[in-house]
Amino acid sequence: MNNLDDSGEAYANRMIRIATTVRGACAAAAARGYEEARIAGLCHEGAVENAVCAVNQIDLAELVASVCTSDAPGMHQTKAK
Repeated sequence: MNNLDDSGEAYANRMIRIATTVRGACAAAAARGYEEARIAGLCHEGAVENAVCAVNQIDLAELVASVCTSDAPGMHQTKAK
């Protein structure tokens, strides 16, 4: 039996989607930043610094808004009961 009511479960699911989206964006930005720096000739330490900078430049408000927009009614199909 789930302790969350329907609205609590929906909120938890939204938070998980937001966290998953942020985690994916951070991983992608770090990998891209590191790779671009290595291609540009930076040493490992410089490439890691570049990767951290890339993560810090992520627009979190935009990411959260994109998840919330995709949760809006009519933005996705619902499961048939």
